[in-house]
Amino acid sequence: MGGKRRIRPTSPPHPSLPPPGGKGLKPLLGHLWVKISPRREGGRGVRSSSSTCPLCKEDRSSLWFNKDDYDFRLCESCSLAFIGPRPPEPSLTDLYDKDYYRGDGRYGYTAYLKDCTEIALEAKRRLDIIRRWGGKRGRVLDLGCAFGFFLDVAKREGWEVNGVEWSRHSASYAQERLGIEVHPTLMKTSFPDGRFDLVTMWEYIEHLHSPLDELMEINRILKQGGLLALSTPNMLSAFLEDDFTSWKQFKPPEHLSFFTPATIKRFLESVGFRVLGIESVGEAVHGFRSLGLARAAFGSNGLPFPLRDLRQFITGRLLGGGMIVVAKKNGLPHND
Repeated sequence: MGGKRRIRPTSPPHPSLPPPGGKGLKPLLGHLWVKISPRREGGRGVRSSSSTCPLCKEDRSSLWFNKDDYDFRLCESCSLAFIGPRPPEPSLTDLYDKDYYRGDGRYGYTAYLKDCTEIALEAKRRLDIIRRWGGKRGRVLDLGCAFGFFLDVAKREGWEVNGVEWSRHSASYAQERLGIEVHPTLMKTSFPDGRFDLVTMWEYIEHLHSPLDELMEINRILKQGGLLALSTPNMLSAFLEDDFTSWKQFKPPEHLSFFTPATIKRFLESVGFRVLGIESVGEAVHGFRSLGLARAAFGSNGLPFPLRDLRQFITGRLLGGGMIVVAKKNGLPHND
């Protein structure tokens, strides 16, 4: 791309962010909508029939910006940010080969296997969160299970485990080294209705070509009252960057959908889930941390933090770069 493009607020504030003015955090965070306003040409958002929103399925998206020859779009109906048009699905699964996990390719991790101890500790923290929201030992399915480290910890704690993993390289490790049953895809594996007590998606949903279809299938295979736990980058943290388009989680074609707490909640509710909690997670927060809105917005004396400290505070404590979401199956998907 050429020089930086200044994105100006030529339309009302985007629905997922607060408008300027008002009480509480709104006047402090209201400037964020300036950065998220879609690009307009000739007074109208640039639309494409091939860029249907993966959440609400409406064809009412506007071009936001372009990066690495991929169009980032904002849905005008439900506020989801996504890559559109989507890359072909077969080409996406080809990304997750051996190089993806050892830093030899353009995408993925530097050395995933070397981080196995930290990943196992993180798995324990995640299971603690699930227990806190009422999760009890039973059958768990981990989507995008990689080498199976989360499932290995769950198995040691008494869960009956299954995994889904696109990468044949990492799936074979989980099967041969850890004795975990791993399936290549969710949609082509015919699990019975109500099979699982818990389904997990750790840093997985943002990779999906068709997330709505997978969430509907998760609803089907979960028991009534079963839990879904997932983690995903929190797109709100992008707007704390001087150039929000440089946010490291904007990395197509690896990541295809980008969520805020509002859009992930809306997504889950549309397929029959009730969100129990959303907590901060990320590099700036070790493990998971939940803060009340009042504590996040004000200091101990009840006065707002100085504006010069706002960015550091929000990045480190309120946003943390990502979020973990726990939801309960509350019924069947809406048939709109």
